Amino acid sequence: MPHEKAVVPSSAQFFENMKRFIESFQLDGFKPATYLLYNDSEFIGYYPELERFSYKTTEKFTIDYFIEMDAASVEEHTEIYIRENSLEYSDVIEIEGNYSIIETKFISNSRLQHELVLSILAPDGFFMIRYLKNNNSPVDQQLRQRWIDQMAAATSYLNPN
Repeated sequence: MPHEKAVVPSSAQFFENMKRFIESFQLDGFKPATYLLYNDSEFIGYYPELERFSYKTTEKFTIDYFIEMDAASVEEHTEIYIRENSLEYSDVIEIEGNYSIIETKFISNSRLQHELVLSILAPDGFFMIRYLKNNNSPVDQQLRQRWIDQMAAATSYLNPN
């Protein structure tokens, strides 16, 4: 697409819904590499530009869009997410009526995965915006705070305009 940072196929149905959130994040050094459209949802993934030929990258930023949320509230969704995943650690950093920011750590393939997840219920759908560090060590404290601040700022784009 002209003037876009990502190549989004013409079959994209909901990209305009998620596009407003992308601008909230500093994605220097990240490259859009994965786009999926499936059953009333859409996914876009950004990976470190320097790792573009790597089979497994050390980090990623993703946005999942769903037409509907499978819970009665963001609070319930957050509780289910924490309860139904095998987590070593979880913390609800912030929760408001239409969004939550959570931090989790879990083991996958014998490696520590450290993730920050912003869940947003907007008038036009449900979004899960994630930053995942999967290099077997936690996210650096300054980087962690920067992602949390960006996630909190993204909540100001709840309403599409």
